[in-house]
Amino acid sequence: MASGARGKMIKVPLSKVKDNFSEFIKKAGKEEVVVTIHGRPAALIIGFEDEEDWLEYRLLKDEKFLAHVAKSRQQYQEGRYKTLEELP
Repeated sequence: MASGARGKMIKVPLSKVKDNFSEFIKKAGKEEVVVTIHGRPAALIIGFEDEEDWLEYRLLKDEKFLAHVAKSRQQYQEGRYKTLEELP
């Protein structure tokens, strides 16, 4: 997800977001948009620059995928893996 830009964040009052919602959706592809009410954080808008960002987000939220990654890492640490050259 927009790896270099994800560190950026802007704070915007809800009234401004309501008046220019599509503008802030576009901005959210490059930086996180914190929506405030009376100066206090109330919501976070996270956008996607492209379909790859969307896919990455979905994978990082997929419990089955994350469990598979954890299992694979454990097998690697235990030396239970094959290199590409070892595969038939």
